[in-house]
Formats: sequence, C-alpha cells, structure tokens
Amino acid sequence: MLALNEFSSIEKWGNLFLHKKQGEVSIGHFRSLQCNIKHINVFFGNRAINSVRALEIDEFLKSSKLVSFITGRQLSKKTLTSIRNTFISIYDFANENEVFIHNPARGRKIPRKAPQTKRRPLHDYEIDLVENSEGTRMYLSALILLHTGVRRGELIPFEWTWFDLNKCMIRINQSVYQDGNRFIVQDCLKTDAGERIVRFPARMCAIIEKERLQSNSKYVCCQKDGSLHTPSSWKSAWRSYLNQLNFMYWNTENKYSDTHKYNPKGYPKSIHITPHMFRHTYATMLYISGTELLDMKYLLGHSDIKTTLQIYTHIQNSLREVDISKYEKYIESKGYLMRRNIKYTSDEVKFADCNI
Repeated sequence: MLALNEFSSIEKWGNLFLHKKQGEVSIGHFRSLQCNIKHINVFFGNRAINSVRALEIDEFLKSSKLVSFITGRQLSKKTLTSIRNTFISIYDFANENEVFIHNPARGRKIPRKAPQTKRRPLHDYEIDLVENSEGTRMYLSALILLHTGVRRGELIPFEWTWFDLNKCMIRINQSVYQDGNRFIVQDCLKTDAGERIVRFPARMCAIIEKERLQSNSKYVCCQKDGSLHTPSSWKSAWRSYLNQLNFMYWNTENKYSDTHKYNPKGYPKSIHITPHMFRHTYATMLYISGTELLDMKYLLGHSDIKTTLQIYTHIQNSLREVDISKYEKYIESKGYLMRRNIKYTSDEVKFADCNI
C-alpha cells in the first residue's frame, strides 16, 4: 500500500479510497464513487490534500463547469450531494489513516438553484392503464414494480422459482449491474438492507401463475427468446410498453382507432412513466394505507432510516391538507370577500361597511 501523507494529492488519496471500497460496496455504488472522484480530480486532483479550503469546495459545487461527462448538462442536486459526500469520505479516510487534517468538505451546502429531479407517483388513471394492459409483454413486470416497489435492477434477474404463491411473497436477494450492453447478475444488492422478503397482494397470485404457464423462460422479465434482458433490449421493451399504454389511453374515446399503435406520429404521447415512478407510487400507497415507517424502510430495502424518512416527509407534505376553518371564520367576521359600499375621496379609499 502506498504511504501517503498530508502533502499527497487528492487524486492519490481518492485512488486509495477506491481501492479500500472495492469489494465492500456493490458494483453500481463503486462506479458511482469512481465517477464522483473523477469530477473531484478535474478540479482538485493535483492539489495536496491539506491545501484545499472550504471556500474552494463551495465554488466547486457552484461551478458551471461541473457537468455530466456523458450529456454535458449541469449536474442535479442529488449528484452534487453524492460528490460532496464522496469528498467528505476521502478526508475521513485520510484521518482514519492518521493524517489528521481538517475536513473542508464537511458542512458544504448544495446550491439551491441546482437542478432537481422531481419524482412523482402514478396518477390513478395511469395505474388503471397498467392494470388493464394484460396481454402485453411487460404487463406482469409493471405489476411487480407497482405492488412490490422493487428496483429495476432487482426485477430483471427475477426467476419464477423465487415466488412463494402460497404465502404471496418473493425473496429479493439478487440484482444486476450494467457492463457495456449486458446485465451481469450479482448477489450484492444496492444496500445491505436490500435482501428482503416482500409480500404482494393475494390477487396477484393468479396473474403470476397464468403468466408463468405461458412463459418460455426461467426469468419473469426476459427477452422474446427467453434470455436475460440487455440494457438495449430493456429500453426497447419499455418504450414499446409505453407506446401500448398511450394507444390504450387515447383509444378510450376512439379518437385514434384507425391509427396503428406502433406509429410514433399517429397519436400524442401523453403517458411518460419510468420504472422508478412505480417505486415512488408503492411508497405513496404504503404511506396512505398507514404502514409504519420501519416497515416501509424494510419493504423498500433502505439501509438508512433517513432515506425512508425523507420519502415519508415528502409524501406527507404533498398530501397534506390544512384546515383553514378558523381563517374562514375570521374572514367572515371582517366581511372580506363580500360586496361592500366603497366611498372614494381624492386622496384615499375609505370602506363604509367595515374597518380593516
């Protein structure tokens, strides 16, 4: 192992940190750390670890040059938070190795104006479309996403033998990670709490059994030839499914009955659903049904209760209805929002019926 000190560069400490993390975290998490450190190295790679100041990290997080390596777009608030947390971890790692220096990344705020991806649950009419999409290739996959809240990477390796239809449950203990244009099955999940048993509604059992009897594969969600999905085949299958949902949506009123469902210009594309929106919908339905916070944490596979609490609070705020009856009584007592006889003078407006 390299002998590093407080004068060693951020890049060298970052590489040593990655070496330590390899094998400790999932491949997806490891790649995220690699990308975060790559962003950090663009700005600070050659700097000695003891030379970076908090103000510089603030400027780094606000920089317009901090963009995605793939799209060139400004990074989202979530990504910036992940980069900041990786920066904190590198300094913590250095201090664990007896290089006692101040951690300038700790306490840095993410810019308020940073782009933020707003995830929403499915609307009731979208859920109706999904539940009435029987006969499509992605029908069961969409129902599983909706009623178990699993991640896409957890769904793709699903096998029929994992279902226990007598107890209406499935054990989640594998996921996939992307390697070029293929998915690799791994026993390591996104978080340590990812391995879990999730129960699903009893009404799904008959649907699962029917789909299983018609399947030519050991995988629940597979390509047409029965093999495991690739990133491109999944993308194509999901796009096709959205086309079918949009076709169903517009044909409820027979407006486009003469248009083929695969004609991209034949009807408007009003249904835009991602797999992760099903997970958010599942969390919302758990909250509305009165599920306890710790049970939500387990079912969603979160390792940190703070993650569940953030989702819980977001849902609570989005559904919150405040009672304003006291305010309404006050308005009535003052006579506001009522027709009043207003007398105008040359320099002011006076109300004849009530005093403000």
